[in-house]
Amino acid sequence: MKLGSESDPPWWALRDSAGVTAVEFQSHPARFWPPDVLRSNPIDGASIRGRDVVLEGKGALWMYAYAAERCARLGARSIAVYQPQLPGSPVPIFPLRDDGPGDGRPESTWCHVEDLGDGVALVAMRPPAHQGYWGPEILADLRGLSRRIEGRRAICLTGGAANWMCAAWAARAVELGIPEILYFGPSDGLIVLLSPEGDTGFCSMPPEGWAAALGFGGGGDGVALGAVGNPNCGKSVFCNALQRAIAAGGKMRSWKLDCDAASPTPSWYMYARRDGRRTEVDRIRRPQKLPWSHEMEDRVAEKLRNCKRYLQLVLADLPGGDMRADPPQPIPPHREVILREVDGFIVMKRPRGEGHDPAGENLWQRALEGHGLGERIVAVIESSDPQAAPSLEVTRQGPIWRGRAKGLDRERVDAFARLCCKPLQELAVAIVEECRGRRG
Repeated sequence: MKLGSESDPPWWALRDSAGVTAVEFQSHPARFWPPDVLRSNPIDGASIRGRDVVLEGKGALWMYAYAAERCARLGARSIAVYQPQLPGSPVPIFPLRDDGPGDGRPESTWCHVEDLGDGVALVAMRPPAHQGYWGPEILADLRGLSRRIEGRRAICLTGGAANWMCAAWAARAVELGIPEILYFGPSDGLIVLLSPEGDTGFCSMPPEGWAAALGFGGGGDGVALGAVGNPNCGKSVFCNALQRAIAAGGKMRSWKLDCDAASPTPSWYMYARRDGRRTEVDRIRRPQKLPWSHEMEDRVAEKLRNCKRYLQLVLADLPGGDMRADPPQPIPPHREVILREVDGFIVMKRPRGEGHDPAGENLWQRALEGHGLGERIVAVIESSDPQAAPSLEVTRQGPIWRGRAKGLDRERVDAFARLCCKPLQELAVAIVEECRGRRG
């Protein structure tokens, strides 16, 4: 194995096996790699040219997009992306097949191409509504869609994409000779992935004229809504379902940020578990977990602040604290830097005496009050019977909303989002209005 750097912590490594070169993203001690590693430590081409390449490992979307365009420019014979939830993975993304039922279509349900002016095209990828995840068959549309970026001086990738989708577009842009490739994500800003000026890895705010196309809705005044609660009380499932319901409504620009940087719950993990591959994906996810550090907590807080610049609503899937400590620590020291960025808290709890949630509501209320955040509690949801049919009932009781949820199971997120779509949407709208009203 060849590591990407001998001095700094390497962010990539190359591994050759049976004629295939794997580009494997490495873990940062604080989880998040800064974009400037693209400039200080670019992927080396000696082991790429003429090879079949597979991209794999825990990496941000911009890392996968960069690796795909870099390997395409360095002369890789083919590029595929390993995606754990997809049967038949790795997904071939480069070169594109010449056949396919969607070849030549200029529009698609999963992607929208828009002119940003000055020779720049926006490529905005869309998540599926209540469908789980896109499959590689959608790449049949890419050849037709990419005709709308031919001759451009630059493209900007953005949206709710899987790693392989973003990588496929980046590699296709190289194939078409696009000289500049950008990526925009609310938690990072605008990142230069490829540039004739050599400023790869530079990160900035997008031009003001791009706001409408990129879907800016916060205007610097976005609301961060966070779910807290003891472990295994349904926080991640509720946040994922809430995000899907909001996206289905199409009236609010939102983003879900997994703030449990030590032990994140990626979408691919939940979908693969749902499809009966729990043992396999647990084996993949386990070594990706990291110990908490103050640097990691500061990075998460910064990402929340960035998201609020651009979005109407940020859904923060917050960590559950250290319940093994004596006494339990819902908010370990320094973790409050994350929570201070949250405008409204939804406290998730189990019924008294059920599961791992002894007096969860009171525990978290006291913990938040200890940091002057108790008044930011806007809702309390009691989650019971994860295997029951999905249901959600929420009513306003005094200053907060109280509700009961059933069926919050990791393997049935889509079913909960679909069957409880209306109350989820109504709750989100009401809480955003409440949080903005409290600001005065």
